Amino acid sequence: MDPTREKIQLCVANYPIDKDWMTCMAKFDTGCDDDWISEKLVSEIGIELEQAPILRCSNFDNSVHISEHSISRLTWMHDQTQKTICGTFRVGKHSHYDIIIGKQTLFEKKIYSTGDKVHDTGVLVTKKISKGRWLRKGEN
Repeated sequence: MDPTREKIQLCVANYPIDKDWMTCMAKFDTGCDDDWISEKLVSEIGIELEQAPILRCSNFDNSVHISEHSISRLTWMHDQTQKTICGTFRVGKHSHYDIIIGKQTLFEKKIYSTGDKVHDTGVLVTKKISKGRWLRKGEN
């Protein structure tokens, strides 16, 4: 099980299951600035795409991803907190994810934990807490 993935609930008007809330898996990714949703999931839930400024992103494997659309005011709820969050998502074509929650939302909305337990995922989820300087050879 990937500890950076958690269930969230998407609020989708007229969704036939569970009173307009749809459960899906989201990846909490502190290496990604923005929130993303797959074009496939957008199509499944019937949300209309909005034209957005073109955004080019590269991944660790040097693959380039281009997004020309976004979804604004998409409401979702983190299962563990029961707090609803409304945000804008970039739309990813041919993506291997359903939803990515990026660091701007994670830090702004203080989504650091699973329930009362802090994430032990090995990813950076807090700011650097110490300042230091490089020691020269022979310094202590």
